[in-house]
Amino acid sequence: MDLSPRSKYAPPAEMTERERIVAMIQKSLKQNINVESLARALHMSRSSLQRACIRHFKIGPKELITQHKIQQAMRLIELGSNNVASLAFTVGYSNVNNFISAFKRMTSQTPKEYMKHKHKLEEQHA
Repeated sequence: MDLSPRSKYAPPAEMTERERIVAMIQKSLKQNINVESLARALHMSRSSLQRACIRHFKIGPKELITQHKIQQAMRLIELGSNNVASLAFTVGYSNVNNFISAFKRMTSQTPKEYMKHKHKLEEQHA
């Protein structure tokens, strides 16, 4: 993925540092973005990115990327997505088991459990 300064993926300079970090993560969710590529895209060193994430979000960049991926997966589930493998791929995981582990770590449920819970809630409100 081209994350060079002139790339369409590079966030606008007039955004705040916090906004630029979030925008870059969101634009890169489908790719297998990691801390190194995020730092490069933001023209920061890994340590500068680490400090910025701690300052703005109170967590490190790896955890922030994971949070955004899992939150996107949760939104997709709420919109009706029910295939765990395609969901994992859509939010940038190449390994379904890694996705399931990350999802469970963040939500205390597997994606399938989350889907069932959402379905039950929808039935109760229908």
